[in-house]
Amino acid sequence: MPLVRQPLLNTVKTPEQRLPGLDLSDMLRSKGASMLVVTRKKDEKLIIGNEIEIQVLRIGRDNVRLGIKAPAHISIYRYEIYEAIKNENVSAVTSQIPDKETLEKISKGMKAE
Repeated sequence: MPLVRQPLLNTVKTPEQRLPGLDLSDMLRSKGASMLVVTRKKDEKLIIGNEIEIQVLRIGRDNVRLGIKAPAHISIYRYEIYEAIKNENVSAVTSQIPDKETLEKISKGMKAE
């Protein structure tokens, strides 16, 4: 019989089933967050789905260097860059929406034709 592995987040349900490094997952899940908390050492890896591999390359005093292998069609951004892109996109869309006065003028112009 082949070994079938279930995702860790779905298998950790009771305190008796906790695995090392997952001690905060129950608390995070109860607050509405969907976050798996794991502990990794240098050179250890995580796999997300079947395509994304994350490896701890270096552990410094104030930072951790991660290596990420993923298919080219998956965008990977640092969170602050992602937020800046998202905010810029919202600003661009908002600046293209005419105000109420402009909409009324356009509407009146269309009715006149």
